[in-house]
Amino acid sequence: MVFERLIALTERHERLISLIGAGWFACGCAVYAKFIMLPDLPFLTDEVVLYSGAAYNALWFGFGRPAAERHKKLKANPE
Repeated sequence: MVFERLIALTERHERLISLIGAGWFACGCAVYAKFIMLPDLPFLTDEVVLYSGAAYNALWFGFGRPAAERHKKLKANPE
């Protein structure tokens, strides 16, 4: 039941989730390359921003998006 709701949410907002991941990763790369600076917050370093964006994208494009695509195909062809 929870999985079905999560899949429905990702189907509705798939483009937004992908754009957030791309923007997060781009900002992380810009921070790491010192193009922009982060505010002085504890535990928020350049590497944390970069690697968290990479992890988000790996989870979304590696697991979340393919699962949503499989679910769409199964829903379209219920064989």
